[in-house]
Amino acid sequence: MKQVFFLSIILFASGCFRASPQKPEKKSCKGEFSWPNHQKLFTRFANDRNYMHRFLHNGDELWPKQANLCALGRNSLVDLALGAGTSHDLGLKGSAWRAHYLTIAWTNDFKRLSDPLKGSRLIYSWPLISSTLFYRLLTTQKFINGKIKKIPDFLKLSVSSRKNARIQWNLSNSASITRHWARRLRGAWLHKIFISLQHSGIKIKLTDFDSSTSILKFKQKFDQLSEQKKEKMLLELAQQLQQQLKDRKLLFPSEEMQQKLEKLLYTKLEKYEKKLSPWQLLEIGKKTQDPDLQTRVREINYILHGDPRLKPKPQWKEKHREYLELKAQTKKWMQYLKKMVLSEKIQQKVLTLSRKEKLLLSGNYFFETSHLAETTTGFTHAGMVLFLNKKKQPWLFDRVLGFYYANPLKTMKHSAIVELVKPAPTIVNKEKRYALLPYRVKSVFKFKRGSSNRVSWKNIYTDFKKELTPAYKLGAGIIWGIMNLLPNFKKNSPLLYPLYETKKLGKYSYLDFKSLQSLKNKTIYLVARCR
Repeated sequence: MKQVFFLSIILFASGCFRASPQKPEKKSCKGEFSWPNHQKLFTRFANDRNYMHRFLHNGDELWPKQANLCALGRNSLVDLALGAGTSHDLGLKGSAWRAHYLTIAWTNDFKRLSDPLKGSRLIYSWPLISSTLFYRLLTTQKFINGKIKKIPDFLKLSVSSRKNARIQWNLSNSASITRHWARRLRGAWLHKIFISLQHSGIKIKLTDFDSSTSILKFKQKFDQLSEQKKEKMLLELAQQLQQQLKDRKLLFPSEEMQQKLEKLLYTKLEKYEKKLSPWQLLEIGKKTQDPDLQTRVREINYILHGDPRLKPKPQWKEKHREYLELKAQTKKWMQYLKKMVLSEKIQQKVLTLSRKEKLLLSGNYFFETSHLAETTTGFTHAGMVLFLNKKKQPWLFDRVLGFYYANPLKTMKHSAIVELVKPAPTIVNKEKRYALLPYRVKSVFKFKRGSSNRVSWKNIYTDFKKELTPAYKLGAGIIWGIMNLLPNFKKNSPLLYPLYETKKLGKYSYLDFKSLQSLKNKTIYLVARCR
């Protein structure tokens, strides 16, 4: 990565744009403005990386540098290209390796497996398939058939997603929503399997169901069966494919690796619903002196690093040895997958497909990843691919280790694309309207559970949401996309530009706000969606 040099705040001001008025619509939306043209904006990013780094918000409040939020970073770029809130409407949530299944499931009902997909869909996926995918596919079918009563974590929807699902899918109770979501996820996972099989040379042949090697005929047969018979069909499919994939070294043992990792390093604390990763626990350990927790922190540090100064117990030494075995297994897979994704066949296929679409979501295998044992897919990174008309080629825009990057696909050095998703056209092309509205910053923010005198963007937008009239709305996660525009409006620049300072992170630099406290009782302009 090249070192980033920032121009002065005065030059930053030249990147401002005016919120230009739109032609009046039938339904009035006071303060409405035209969202910037993403071809022009991202082409300028490609031409001038310093301009890109000045334009894109990278403040520590929303983007803590100790977390590698590549999937959320990709979502903010999607929102900048297509309109704030679009990533939320697409169902793009969760980690880089989970988000694609979620958008495919969220935007396609999969009532019939053989029907063409009208929502988000894979147009390419590498031939690698993970053992986790097969495990979750079979577990989901058992849940649909009532053989599993407790809802698996991977089938649970967030509160906001359940609310949206109830409205969009016209379902009345939680049980029907979960079952409906299970069917959608089952369809998304089968969609991934079928796309990967097209590039692996492996054929489907299920003797019990007299099914031919045609994927279409498999889908048609599947649609005719009862749910009980579907379970039997999926079990045979999983057994046959996993053996063939394993023989060709195309079955990534993610389930086994994750179980080992969780057994060694994950911790259950009483006040947290889910087990905490070692990195989460180490952060919590910095803020407490609880003796039992500090002992667990020492244990994790020893398992990871083997430092004898931590005075290890005998069982810690055994866990450290098991961790080193897992690390060695992971390293071998990293080397193998790098060689696979750099093959001319995969590279050329990705490049050809990327030239045919204006915007795609990408799943990337990052060569120096430290999360391979955590991924459920084999890749650990996410990006957005834009075909830039003036450049006459596709470019990858992504966020890596705290910073945004822009590179032509054919010159990428740190990762390779292994999945391409075409986002749901009905959502991408849907008319989206936005308004720039005045907001007076409070000296004290009052919430349901107390108050705060700290001026932060999260507090500002939480309070702003309460003041919106029925003509406007926000939406979960919208702030990350909006923040890329907010400081660049001319109505905001006199107040916000003087608050910027240059911060350092190793050899890299970035712009952030020194403090927002001086905004108390002053008026700034915020973005909301027009209903």
